[in-house]
Amino acid sequence: MITYWKWANGWKNNKNNKKSMTKEKSVYVEPKSVELKNNHIQFLLKIMNMPLHGQEARMRNKFINYITPKVIEIEKERISIMKEGSDKDAHNEPVINSITNQYQITTNREKVAKEYDDLMNETFNLDILPSTREMIMFAKKMIFETKLEFDNLEGRQYDEICEEFEKI
Repeated sequence: MITYWKWANGWKNNKNNKKSMTKEKSVYVEPKSVELKNNHIQFLLKIMNMPLHGQEARMRNKFINYITPKVIEIEKERISIMKEGSDKDAHNEPVINSITNQYQITTNREKVAKEYDDLMNETFNLDILPSTREMIMFAKKMIFETKLEFDNLEGRQYDEICEEFEKI
């Protein structure tokens, strides 16, 4: 918790007829992180993908670099889920569909879908530190000022992201 002192308006005479300032304590608790779901990451990157110049482009790139390790982690986990749940050939290797070039999943669809949904609904935190505060506040500005148009599903995701960034 961060405590700030706010000086009251005006001067006040004390008993010795000297002027002194009175102070009152006000407490402001700053959120330490923004909590987002994993399924918001790709959408967040879509919002960040707009032409910028100068310092704005630099801040955007810092933000993208900040969340990139999480993007990579989610993608590795997604591939692992798909690989483990895919059909296996005679050598117990995952079967890859020759047309779609994706893992073929026919027998464990419900299990794989549940694991994938669980992964995408996990939350992650964008920690607000002195070193990341400016970058995250710029990302917040980009999110709120985007000119992108959204369909129904994207609109819901956008609303959820905005609700989390409004907390900071």
